[in-house]
Amino acid sequence: MKRIVATVAFFLWLTTSSFPQNFTDLASYCRAMIGASTSTLLARTKGLPRSDVEQVMKGITDPLSIRMIKEVIEFAYSRPANTDFDKMKTELLNMCLAKKIFAQSPAPADATQEQTDWCGNKDYVYSPDLQINGCTAVIQSGQWSGEGLASAFNNRGGAYNDKKDYDRAIADFDQAIRLDPKYAFAYKNRGTAYYGKNDYDRAFADFGQAIRLDPKYAAAYGDRGNLYDDKKDYDRAIADYDQAIRLDPYLAFAYTSRGDAYGGKKDCDRAIADYDQAIRLAPQYAYAYNGRGVAKLRCGDTAGGNADIAVARRLRDGRD
Repeated sequence: MKRIVATVAFFLWLTTSSFPQNFTDLASYCRAMIGASTSTLLARTKGLPRSDVEQVMKGITDPLSIRMIKEVIEFAYSRPANTDFDKMKTELLNMCLAKKIFAQSPAPADATQEQTDWCGNKDYVYSPDLQINGCTAVIQSGQWSGEGLASAFNNRGGAYNDKKDYDRAIADFDQAIRLDPKYAFAYKNRGTAYYGKNDYDRAFADFGQAIRLDPKYAAAYGDRGNLYDDKKDYDRAIADYDQAIRLDPYLAFAYTSRGDAYGGKKDCDRAIADYDQAIRLAPQYAYAYNGRGVAKLRCGDTAGGNADIAVARRLRDGRD
């Protein structure tokens, strides 16, 4: 009887948690549900009376839990007591996969075009919360698989990165990589999340894997350069920024980052030249103004440095 009570407790955990938050696909969900049903199936094969098994439902008030427990009891006791245990498990699994048992709710609704657009977030016009909402709808809808589903997980992970919710981001990037092991973008983004958690070794490994998968991935070189810069390995950082700029001459952040590295080497002229280029590419780039201001101060241009830092402050405050 204790084993059956434990089963019901597991059922309650499964059914009171949202399926898409705990399981990424129907097969994983069904395997968990079959595991939770094991004691009930064994009770049937051991000849335990149905009335004894049904006693465990006393005190349970959640309608979904009650329905799902009743379903497995009905299934088990509609079979002869001498039915092979493994055969029952296989049959129950197949019924779950066919959504003939343990369906928590009607089939998930298709993601709307609006939700799909939120998830894709072309031109980055939607907030991270809207992107998470859209990608969650896409993931739960069951409309996508393979690379398409990997993209949805990657996009949602990117939104979690924007919110600095790095653990959830990493979980999503893990799923994206599982679905598409050659997905360089997901490795790069997971590296960014590890970087945010100050887990530099894992970040370095992911940036390196992104580059191996896509040697022309400019942003991955830039992000790896940031790791070298943090370690004050300025020459390696500059080499990565050089490569990023060769691959994408319009990558403003690579110029500011290289400017930072030149600043670390106290090469004021090259640092200022890089910040100049970043500002030409992105005139509202506050970080570039601030970096140039610091470089000018370091080089003795107090008025110019203070002016740039003031511009950076106004841009950050939204006054320009």
